[in-house]
Order: sequence, then C-alpha cells, then structure tokens
Amino acid sequence: MSTIKFTVIGSGNVAFHLGSRLMELGCSCNAVVSRNPTTAAQLTQQLHAPFKNIELIDQSSDLILICVPDHEIKNVIASLPSEALQQYVVHTSGNETLDVFGNSEGKFINLYPLQSFSKNLEVDWSQIPIFYESNHDLNPELYNLFCRVGNRLILFNPNIRKYLHLSAVFTNNFVNLNYLAAFSILNQCELDNTVLSALANYTTKKAFLLGAKKAQTGPAKRNDFNTIQKHLTCLESEFPEFVELYKTQTELIQKLFIS
Repeated sequence: MSTIKFTVIGSGNVAFHLGSRLMELGCSCNAVVSRNPTTAAQLTQQLHAPFKNIELIDQSSDLILICVPDHEIKNVIASLPSEALQQYVVHTSGNETLDVFGNSEGKFINLYPLQSFSKNLEVDWSQIPIFYESNHDLNPELYNLFCRVGNRLILFNPNIRKYLHLSAVFTNNFVNLNYLAAFSILNQCELDNTVLSALANYTTKKAFLLGAKKAQTGPAKRNDFNTIQKHLTCLESEFPEFVELYKTQTELIQKLFIS
C-alpha cells in the first residue's frame, strides 16, 4: 500500500484518469485545484478530496500533479506557492520538457502516459506505457509507484521526445479525423457506425503484426483510377469538406507505393 499523497491541478481527462489510477494504487488525494467549478466538483467526488485554491497548496502532498493543457503549464508553475515547490512537481505533457519549469528551483518530473483519455471511457492501464524524465533521482517508493502506473516505465530522452508525440498525433488524432469523415459519410445511409468496427480493429491489428507498409491496401495502392474518381465525385457533391483529405492521402499512398 502506497503512502504517497498528491494534489492534482486541473480537472480534465488526464487529471480524472491519472488521479483515479493513483488512488487505485493506494495513494490518497489531498486536494483538487481547478478553474472549472463543474469539472472540479466531479473530480473532488471521484478522488474523495476537497477543492483548494492554488495559493493554499502546502507541503502536505508528496506530489503536485499539473494536468493542464500545454500552454497553461507555465502559468500554473508561476502561480505555485514556495511551499509547493519543495515537493515533487509533475507535469503530464508529452510535448513539453522539464525546461517549462524555467529557472525555478525544485524537484521536477515529467510523467507522460501514452494514451488518449476520455472521462466516460475506461482505459486499461496494464497496456499503457509511461514515459518519464526527472531533474532529481526519484526515491524508491516514488519510482516503484510510477513503475506500477502502466505496463512499463520508459525514460524520456531528447531523441525519444522528438519523435514520440509526433508519431502519437498520426496514430491517434489523424486517424480519428478519418473516422470522423467515415462516420459522416456512412451516416447518409441506413447503417450505424458499428458496421465499420471489425474493419477498424482488423486494420489496426494488421498494421502492428505485419507492419503498416505490408498492411496497406485499397484503390490508391492499386492505382484504381475508376474507383478513385467515383469516390471524388461523391465527395465533391455531398462531402466537399473531405475532398482535400481524400486527395492528399490518395496521392501520398500512390507516391509511396507506386513506382
């Protein structure tokens, strides 16, 4: 059972899931800090912790978790009282380095779970890699805790950070944009989105088992001009917002696969 206590700053998806995970691992939450009263109330209930203003954070927590959008991290750090900076201060961004703490003196950590979070969807932490960087050696209890958060703990280095978040954007955000297009198109006929579920799952499975290059199929790879033109005609008349997306991806596939 962990004896680690934490304060969480922010009440969005990462705060909800990471805070809940730490509670599962035996930690206790001392306080929730947030500018959003609605989501803060939800998180205080979830973590069984009181709401607190940022200037009242003290030394009673071992960890100060900053779970806010990247552009807000510096402002949060600047608002922390000196008492908070005597504890381990953690930000959870995959894009920001420890440099975001500037010239502040303290024990700083970047803890980044490589996952997309939504409050209303459970996640399987046993499958999630956790990346970390620290300007201090972690004490054994804290290191062991971080090892238990996900399926493995990986030390950030500049080379990993340069490529990891970018690859995650392609894997998650850009793929999801294609789902948005697919669902919008499919919704014009009498079918629900679940008919695409098996295809989506199998496509992902193939990419990781065979490698994405070997797994690639479709009219663009086959240079099937007639099918591509039918698709473009439909898009141009009914879904013009997706024409450039289709064209760009088709042309790139042809460039990569057709010599």
